[in-house]
Amino acid sequence: MERETIKSNFFNYKKANYFSDIYPPLEDIINSPEINLHLFNSNCIIKICKLLDIRTNILYDNSKNQDVEEELVNQNNINKEDIKSQRIIKFCKKFNSKTYINPIGGTELYDKEYFKKNGLELLFVNTKDYSYEQFNHSFNEHLSIIDMLMHTGIEQTKQTVKEYNLI
Repeated sequence: MERETIKSNFFNYKKANYFSDIYPPLEDIINSPEINLHLFNSNCIIKICKLLDIRTNILYDNSKNQDVEEELVNQNNINKEDIKSQRIIKFCKKFNSKTYINPIGGTELYDKEYFKKNGLELLFVNTKDYSYEQFNHSFNEHLSIIDMLMHTGIEQTKQTVKEYNLI
Protein backbone atom coordinates (compact mmCIF):
# COMPACT_ATOMS: atom_id res chain seq x y z
CA MET A 1 0.00 0.00 0.00
CA GLU A 2 2.69 2.53 0.94
CA ARG A 3 4.62 1.92 -2.29
CA GLU A 4 1.44 2.70 -4.26
CA THR A 5 0.97 5.93 -2.31
CA ILE A 6 4.59 6.96 -2.93
CA LYS A 7 4.33 6.15 -6.64
CA SER A 8 1.01 8.01 -6.89
CA ASN A 9 2.47 11.13 -5.24
CA PHE A 10 5.58 10.87 -7.37
CA PHE A 11 3.69 10.68 -10.66
CA ASN A 12 1.00 13.19 -9.67
CA TYR A 13 3.47 15.84 -8.54
CA LYS A 14 6.80 15.18 -10.27
CA LYS A 15 6.33 18.31 -12.41
CA ALA A 16 5.23 20.52 -9.50
CA ASN A 17 7.40 23.57 -8.80
CA TYR A 18 8.55 22.39 -5.37
CA PHE A 19 8.62 18.64 -5.94
CA SER A 20 12.36 18.29 -5.26
CA ASP A 21 11.97 20.11 -1.90
CA ILE A 22 8.82 18.36 -0.71
CA TYR A 23 9.06 14.82 -2.03
CA PRO A 24 11.99 13.62 0.17
CA PRO A 25 10.35 14.51 3.50
CA LEU A 26 7.00 13.24 2.20
CA GLU A 27 8.58 9.94 1.21
CA ASP A 28 10.12 9.69 4.69
CA ILE A 29 6.69 10.26 6.28
CA ILE A 30 4.95 7.69 4.10
CA ASN A 31 7.70 5.10 4.62
CA SER A 32 7.12 5.04 8.36
CA PRO A 33 7.13 1.43 9.61
CA GLU A 34 4.15 2.16 11.91
CA ILE A 35 1.29 -0.30 11.32
CA ASN A 36 -1.25 1.22 13.73
CA LEU A 37 -3.31 3.64 11.61
CA HIS A 38 -3.96 6.06 14.47
CA LEU A 39 -0.25 6.30 15.29
CA PHE A 40 0.70 6.49 11.61
CA ASN A 41 -1.72 9.39 11.03
CA SER A 42 -0.58 11.12 14.22
CA ASN A 43 3.03 10.79 13.10
CA CYS A 44 2.16 12.26 9.67
CA ILE A 45 0.47 15.26 11.28
CA ILE A 46 3.37 15.83 13.68
CA LYS A 47 5.95 15.68 10.88
CA ILE A 48 3.98 18.01 8.58
CA CYS A 49 3.59 20.45 11.49
CA LYS A 50 7.34 20.29 12.12
CA LEU A 51 8.00 20.95 8.42
CA LEU A 52 5.78 24.05 8.65
CA ASP A 53 7.12 25.22 12.05
CA ILE A 54 3.72 24.70 13.68
CA ARG A 55 4.49 24.21 17.35
CA THR A 56 1.13 22.97 18.61
CA ASN A 57 1.39 20.25 21.23
CA ILE A 58 -0.39 17.27 19.70
CA LEU A 59 -1.81 14.72 22.14
CA TYR A 60 -2.34 11.38 20.49
CA ASP A 61 -2.14 8.77 23.24
CA ASN A 62 -5.69 7.40 23.37
CA SER A 63 -5.00 5.41 26.54
CA LYS A 64 -4.98 8.67 28.51
CA ASN A 65 -8.58 9.30 27.47
CA GLN A 66 -10.08 5.88 28.10
CA ASP A 67 -11.83 7.15 31.24
CA VAL A 68 -13.76 9.71 29.17
CA GLU A 69 -14.85 7.07 26.67
CA GLU A 70 -15.98 4.70 29.45
CA GLU A 71 -17.94 7.49 31.13
CA LEU A 72 -19.72 8.31 27.86
CA VAL A 73 -20.58 4.65 27.21
CA ASN A 74 -22.12 4.36 30.68
CA GLN A 75 -24.36 7.42 30.23
CA ASN A 76 -27.74 6.05 29.15
CA ASN A 77 -29.48 9.42 29.11
CA ILE A 78 -27.36 11.02 26.38
CA ASN A 79 -28.52 11.05 22.76
CA LYS A 80 -26.33 10.19 19.79
CA GLU A 81 -25.91 13.83 18.63
CA ASP A 82 -24.93 15.08 22.07
CA ILE A 83 -22.32 12.35 22.64
CA LYS A 84 -19.97 13.98 20.11
CA SER A 85 -20.25 17.34 21.85
CA GLN A 86 -19.99 15.76 25.29
CA ARG A 87 -16.79 13.94 24.28
CA ILE A 88 -15.19 17.25 23.28
CA ILE A 89 -16.47 19.02 26.40
CA LYS A 90 -15.14 16.28 28.67
CA PHE A 91 -11.73 16.29 26.95
CA CYS A 92 -11.51 20.07 27.22
CA LYS A 93 -12.41 20.01 30.90
CA LYS A 94 -9.92 17.20 31.54
CA PHE A 95 -7.14 19.35 30.04
CA ASN A 96 -8.42 22.61 31.63
CA SER A 97 -9.29 24.19 28.28
CA LYS A 98 -11.65 27.14 28.15
CA THR A 99 -11.94 27.28 24.34
CA TYR A 100 -12.44 24.64 21.67
CA ILE A 101 -11.54 25.49 18.07
CA ASN A 102 -13.00 23.34 15.29
CA PRO A 103 -12.83 23.47 11.47
CA ILE A 104 -15.60 25.50 9.82
CA GLY A 105 -17.48 22.35 8.75
CA GLY A 106 -18.33 21.80 12.41
CA THR A 107 -20.89 24.60 12.35
CA GLU A 108 -23.33 21.94 11.14
CA LEU A 109 -22.42 19.59 14.02
CA TYR A 110 -21.82 21.72 17.09
CA ASP A 111 -23.91 24.35 18.85
CA LYS A 112 -22.12 27.32 20.43
CA GLU A 113 -24.85 27.72 23.07
CA TYR A 114 -24.57 24.07 24.11
CA PHE A 115 -20.83 24.52 24.64
CA LYS A 116 -21.37 27.82 26.46
CA LYS A 117 -23.82 26.13 28.86
CA ASN A 118 -21.04 23.67 29.60
CA GLY A 119 -18.47 26.39 30.30
CA LEU A 120 -16.62 26.36 26.97
CA GLU A 121 -16.21 28.84 24.18
CA LEU A 122 -16.65 27.22 20.77
CA LEU A 123 -14.92 28.86 17.80
CA PHE A 124 -14.61 27.83 14.16
CA VAL A 125 -11.64 28.31 11.83
CA ASN A 126 -12.71 30.25 8.76
CA THR A 127 -9.87 30.05 6.25
CA LYS A 128 -9.35 33.18 4.19
CA ASP A 129 -9.63 32.79 0.43
CA TYR A 130 -6.47 31.68 -1.30
CA SER A 131 -5.44 30.18 -4.60
CA TYR A 132 -2.31 29.02 -6.35
CA GLU A 133 -1.40 27.60 -9.72
CA GLN A 134 -1.96 23.88 -10.11
CA PHE A 135 -0.37 22.65 -13.35
CA ASN A 136 -2.07 25.35 -15.44
CA HIS A 137 -5.51 24.06 -14.45
CA SER A 138 -8.27 26.04 -12.82
CA PHE A 139 -7.76 26.13 -9.06
CA ASN A 140 -9.25 23.19 -7.16
CA GLU A 141 -9.43 24.33 -3.55
CA HIS A 142 -8.91 22.37 -0.34
CA LEU A 143 -7.18 19.37 -1.94
CA SER A 144 -4.53 18.71 0.70
CA ILE A 145 -1.57 20.24 2.44
CA ILE A 146 0.61 18.08 0.16
CA ASP A 147 -0.86 19.75 -2.92
CA MET A 148 -0.21 23.20 -1.48
CA LEU A 149 3.34 22.30 -0.47
CA MET A 150 4.15 20.83 -3.88
CA HIS A 151 2.85 23.89 -5.74
CA THR A 152 3.78 26.76 -3.42
CA GLY A 153 6.66 25.45 -1.30
CA ILE A 154 7.22 25.48 2.43
CA GLU A 155 7.50 29.25 2.99
CA GLN A 156 4.33 30.19 1.09
CA THR A 157 2.42 27.32 2.71
CA LYS A 158 3.52 28.58 6.14
CA GLN A 159 2.06 31.98 5.30
CA THR A 160 -1.16 30.62 3.81
CA VAL A 161 -2.04 28.40 6.79
CA LYS A 162 -1.82 31.47 9.04
CA GLU A 163 -4.51 33.26 7.03
CA TYR A 164 -7.76 32.58 8.90
CA ASN A 165 -10.36 34.11 11.19
CA LEU A 166 -11.94 32.56 14.24
CA ILE A 167 -15.71 32.93 14.26
